[in-house]
Amino acid sequence: MAKKYDRVGLDETGEVYNKLAEEVCAEMTAALQAVAVENEPNPVKIKWYC
Repeated sequence: MAKKYDRVGLDETGEVYNKLAEEVCAEMTAALQAVAVENEPNPVKIKWYC
């Protein structure tokens, strides 16, 4: 998550980076929820081959 390093640099504690990561993930979750279609009749089916 380069966004967090851009905000505070490279010399912060793990706690600071973890807090920023939580904030960035919350922003991404909110953005996805804003465009999600409730009761989607044709939901995507993803098969992960990792």
